[in-house]
Amino acid sequence: SEAPLKITPMLIFQGDKDKRTPLMANQPLVHYCQQYDIPLTRFVLPDMAHRIATPRQSEFVLQHNLQWLSHYLK
Repeated sequence: SEAPLKITPMLIFQGDKDKRTPLMANQPLVHYCQQYDIPLTRFVLPDMAHRIATPRQSEFVLQHNLQWLSHYLK
């Protein structure tokens, strides 16, 4: 008997000013997750490029990372 398929939830933070990974680059992943009912939490942060550059961005990402982890690592 085969082991059951394990679905790993995904968390994505992306800046709307990211030139390295444009917003549209994640669309195939978003559609894949929707198609296969994979839990996906995605945040698009305004005025953020590829890296976290401000204390406000850092606080947002850390806060939502903790919430997401506390939800999925019960």
